[in-house]
Amino acid sequence: YERAFRLLERATDYVFGDGYFCEINPSAQTVGYPPYISAHGAFSSAFLNLFADFSIWGKEGKILLGIPESFRNKAFSAKRILNPGNILLEELSYSPSSLQISLIGPLEGYELKILKPIGIRNPTLSINGCESLFQEKDGIISLRLRQKRTANVIISEKGV
Repeated sequence: YERAFRLLERATDYVFGDGYFCEINPSAQTVGYPPYISAHGAFSSAFLNLFADFSIWGKEGKILLGIPESFRNKAFSAKRILNPGNILLEELSYSPSSLQISLIGPLEGYELKILKPIGIRNPTLSINGCESLFQEKDGIISLRLRQKRTANVIISEKGV
């Protein structure tokens, strides 16, 4: 993931003019070529998959498993990321000590894998205000959603 993120960072070196990717070397500063639309789609898709990546084949979702190590000690948020299966990541708010996720869509039966915030040693997880069961291995929290339409997931330190 680290190497992939570095490539995403470098991609912005090839944006020029009105802020679009081009088919030619930006240093040539040649005008008249249209924006390279497929590059925008590929870049946007890769960047958004850092935050949420849902399978087009089955009921599986990964949240924050693609973020680079440098993000883990920072607070950040994301809003309104539409994923395959019409699963909307309405809002995500991460800090090293907590994580809040709001999902909307046909959620029942989805298996989620979520990166545990780096500052949490003994996690607790609630969905829509109710404590929920989960498994944790190697800093990844796994759970199966039973909610039909909305899930507000909060991961925090137990007892806090």
